[in-house]
Amino acid sequence: MKKAYKPQLFVDIAELTEGEEFDKFINETNKYSITPTTFKGRTLNKIDTPVFQELYQYKNSTVNRFALNINLKKLLEEVADYNLQELIKTKTPSIATTIKKQDIDSMFQDIQLYKETSSKSLTMAEKIVIEEAIKYLQKQMLKTVLIDVFERDADNKVQIKDDIPQTHTVVLYEQEGKYLVIDPSNTEFSTILVGACENIRVCFNKKIQLYKPSGETGNTPDKWRDCIDIAVKLAFNLNKNNQNIELETVKDFEYINSSSLKDNISIQEITNNPDIYRKIPDEVKYYSFRVKQSSNLVEQKKITEALKTFSHLSKKVTKLIDEVGFNYISEALQQKKEDIFKQNYLPENYNEAINNLQSNCIELSKIDEVSLLGSSIQIIDVNFSEE
Repeated sequence: MKKAYKPQLFVDIAELTEGEEFDKFINETNKYSITPTTFKGRTLNKIDTPVFQELYQYKNSTVNRFALNINLKKLLEEVADYNLQELIKTKTPSIATTIKKQDIDSMFQDIQLYKETSSKSLTMAEKIVIEEAIKYLQKQMLKTVLIDVFERDADNKVQIKDDIPQTHTVVLYEQEGKYLVIDPSNTEFSTILVGACENIRVCFNKKIQLYKPSGETGNTPDKWRDCIDIAVKLAFNLNKNNQNIELETVKDFEYINSSSLKDNISIQEITNNPDIYRKIPDEVKYYSFRVKQSSNLVEQKKITEALKTFSHLSKKVTKLIDEVGFNYISEALQQKKEDIFKQNYLPENYNEAINNLQSNCIELSKIDEVSLLGSSIQIIDVNFSEE
């Protein structure tokens, strides 16, 4: 029987035994959607620190995550006090809290006030995460690092589930001395970072959801990827692709241009959202199809090219079917597409997924009116035989 892989727990200063702290670590990391081959280990600088580091590595691709230590009693107490203060604000709303509830896209006339007040909405632990992450980027001369923020509700309170504060992981990307926040799945959580540091830039377009999980997240082939997983893969790509993300300025306020995100190669190779990248088929948003977010950048590029070709050819065939009027074939084609994307592949079998999609592209490329007629007649024979 194979022994289950467990990531290594590194400890720099305080020694941990195989006890409660280690067990908490294992229980927590078992919930991650990223596979053990990419998640390497965790570093605790001090037992009572609100921040820890995690290392993610696949071949030559690496990225560090500066995370919130949600198991720390001191941090739980800070969150409880923070939520109480936010509750008081909602009962006696100020100009600042009123602004935060508005749609940021329609209020650039007040953007400076938003910028000045939003940094006060961070917890001390979040401020430490940002400070340490930026220092790390500067010292190591790196382009990307991952950071945690708390998930918040409409009243800016930290969301709590089963007595545990909920966290969200984003990419912090250094570009020409500025730090761009690339959110993998929910920009509503990351706009809290406006004003957290003078050089931080975020995207305010709430429609820019790079990855949309349509079901439960987890680390098995049928499960969707979580924000940590997607952030890691985005960081791997951003480190390899030298493509700047455009910034836009409105009323002296600079932020990330949402169109620039859509045009970015790193985004295109990770996203499962056809609204972000229109050259991929709609089916990728309905099924987990985890191969598209492989840690292997070569596999990522291959599957993206195959998806683009498949989408183009299937649209071409669908148009031909509609023109000819073979309704039976239309239903069969749709079922064929669903069968392709609902297959679940283990990471070691991702090449099989690529080859399967490529084979289907070849089949689609051979379809013309004559072959459609033959297929339609076969379907009629099978489904309407009077024998």
